[in-house]
Amino acid sequence: MELRKYGLFFLLISFIILGCTNQIKEAKDEILTPYELGNQNQTTTYEECIAFYKELASGSSKLNIQNIGITDSGWPLHLVTFNPESEFNFKKLSATKSIVLINNGIHPGEPEGIDASMMLMRDLVYSKIKLPKNTVLTLIPIYNIGGSLNRNTSSRVNQNGPEAYGFRGNALNYDLNRDFIKNDTENAKSFQQLFHLVNPDFFIDTHVSNGADYQYTLTHLYTQEDKLGKPLGALQNQFKKDISTLLKDQGIESTPYVNVFNRNPKEGFSQFYDSSRYSTGYTALFHTPGLMIETHMLKPYAQRVSQTYSFLKTILDYVDQNSKNLKSTRLKHANYWKTKTYYPLTHRIDSSKSKQFLFKGYASEFQESKLAEYQRLKYLQDRPENTVINYYNRFAVEDSVRIPQAFVIKSKYAKIINHLKRNQVILETIEKDTVFEVQVEYIQDYKTSRNPYEGHYYHYQTQTRSKAEEIIFQKGDVIVYTRQNSLRYVMESLEARAPNSFFNWNYFDAILQRKEGFSPYVFEDLAFDLLQEDLILKAKVDSVKRLNPNFKGYPLLNFIFRNSKYLEKDFMRYPIYKIP
Repeated sequence: MELRKYGLFFLLISFIILGCTNQIKEAKDEILTPYELGNQNQTTTYEECIAFYKELASGSSKLNIQNIGITDSGWPLHLVTFNPESEFNFKKLSATKSIVLINNGIHPGEPEGIDASMMLMRDLVYSKIKLPKNTVLTLIPIYNIGGSLNRNTSSRVNQNGPEAYGFRGNALNYDLNRDFIKNDTENAKSFQQLFHLVNPDFFIDTHVSNGADYQYTLTHLYTQEDKLGKPLGALQNQFKKDISTLLKDQGIESTPYVNVFNRNPKEGFSQFYDSSRYSTGYTALFHTPGLMIETHMLKPYAQRVSQTYSFLKTILDYVDQNSKNLKSTRLKHANYWKTKTYYPLTHRIDSSKSKQFLFKGYASEFQESKLAEYQRLKYLQDRPENTVINYYNRFAVEDSVRIPQAFVIKSKYAKIINHLKRNQVILETIEKDTVFEVQVEYIQDYKTSRNPYEGHYYHYQTQTRSKAEEIIFQKGDVIVYTRQNSLRYVMESLEARAPNSFFNWNYFDAILQRKEGFSPYVFEDLAFDLLQEDLILKAKVDSVKRLNPNFKGYPLLNFIFRNSKYLEKDFMRYPIYKIP
């Protein structure tokens, strides 16, 4: 009996000691960020940032840091997760919790979010601020690692601090905020892997704005609500109003992202259209609303960091309070898109709709330049002006396409198939050689940018014509049914006419070049015989001749060749097929 008493006593003491040890572990001396240790005009380096999170995680069971894929720099992409309940299985978490994902350092010369997020995570770990009950916070410490390592003091010529910072381009000199669909970089591929692992309910990307001068430090760019669609568009609009009010209660004035260049915004402006090549445009394809935080480049760095911190904390608190509504609306939103018959490809500003608000800017004037004889824009910061302006934030559908039942892709296009798999697109593999009647699209017209853009000569204004054909598909080819959660990504990437389609990003440029041709001196006689045999072709030729008297020689022969059986069948034939 005595032994039992002593045994229970020692067991109790052991639990007390263990509990005290854990409390000591959680109550470790507070870690300060390099920003806080400096003069508030300095930002962390990549090495300091990752070391900070690792040290923070080593002292708390509430914080987890893991590697998700590789980046073009050769360094892994990190994911940091805070959960007061110390559960880090995202499948379990997404069943009951909302998840917020913050992406920092996509442009490392805009590092406010990097420093603000470090302090926010630290304050959560040490319970210095209210802990979320219904929400898990995740973040990417620095997305563009290569750019962060390319540290300098001069590439942000218009920016007021910090003293040194990273570079906009990544290790291969890509702008990562143009790569979310085309996937030229390992960063983008790893981001997609991370994004679908986390499956965030709300997304935030931190930036700095540079278009004009005004009184605000903080601007916001929510993903465009008409493009996002119902019902998330309506919910996000309410979020935007409520969060702006909460910030104002903290003494922080904010405004929509000021989408102007070299003119005074008091004349009014439109919302920036964040297509799927951008971060928030990409996340919207998977029914995740979000925004880019854009602080103003000319305000002191400490002020920009402080207001970024407040914005992040306010969003976290607000999502936590509205967790159930956000999650249920995302489900409704996914189902809403599955019922659509047509998919909107392009939008235009609806100039018939605008909202007015009081914009806090500065007076400006055009002055004679000291460099040469021309007028330059000069903002007068000693003359603040509050002006009621028109803000055009509504967009109308400009062009749309009927959503097919499915797309069919031949297995030889493994790169395309891998992109789809990485984005959680459900694929059905054809198990035996099968003949399908499909809709084949032929590229009728397209334009190509004259200058390189992000490693590409990008196509735009693509037009197609369709033709029903029977095609033999082989074992291993895949069918992509559209009525799934990834419908929007499927349409944006596989529909040739979509502005950010794989076609427009040059994935299929080989079909735009003929591999065989003709010699005029040989084809001349054959062309004459073709017109005698094919009266429909002859009528087409005669029609063009009537409109163009100079239609002769090589242009005439080429027209006959391109409308004959001798033209190779794969020329201008888009190799992604539709089941209507």
